[in-house]
Amino acid sequence: MTSKAQSVDEFLADLPAVKRTMLEPLRKAVNKAAPKAVESMDYGMPCWKHGEEMLCALNAQKNYFAFYIGSSAHAACAELLQGLDCGKSCIRFKRAEQLPATSVTKLVKARLANWPD
Repeated sequence: MTSKAQSVDEFLADLPAVKRTMLEPLRKAVNKAAPKAVESMDYGMPCWKHGEEMLCALNAQKNYFAFYIGSSAHAACAELLQGLDCGKSCIRFKRAEQLPATSVTKLVKARLANWPD
């Protein structure tokens, strides 16, 4: 889903309550794991940039949720992603227990581990 929201708060407020409660803990996990990352709306979804580059993004699609993070994080956290629908840099999930906030924290930290400063 591409949103016309101007802020992440507005994006979340526009979601149905069920979807909002799925994404809010993941947003908090990203902000805690990457305190220097800047939260913004890019490509119609909540994104976090670290420096000039995209660190990760979240979105609520019609039938699933998506967490976008680089393939280096996928490789570093392969055990967390077993059984999930993963693309090159996208993790698709339907229920909170499939991608809990603790997993998002590990994925973000794995992505930052080799981040160019």
